[in-house]
Amino acid sequence: MKKTRLLPIIERYDRSRSFAEIVPISAATGDNVDRLGAALILDRLPEGERALSGRLPDRSAGAVLRRRDRAREAAAVHAR
Repeated sequence: MKKTRLLPIIERYDRSRSFAEIVPISAATGDNVDRLGAALILDRLPEGERALSGRLPDRSAGAVLRRRDRAREAAAVHAR
C-alpha cells in the first residue's frame, strides 16, 4: 500500500485508541522492522524471569511446524 493511502488510516487509528506508538512496517522492504523490535517491543516488556531460563528450545520452529502439520494430516485421514 502506498504511504499516501496508509497515513490517513494510521491517523484514524491513532485518534480512536490510545497507542504508545504506531509504527508502519514493510515486509517487502524491511522498513521500520528493526525499530519495531527493539524500541517498541523490547523496551516496553516488563522485567521478569526469562521464560526459558537461558535454555534454547530443543527443536527448531520448522521442526515444530512439520510435527503439527503431520498431526493435522493424520487427524484428517482418521476423520474420513
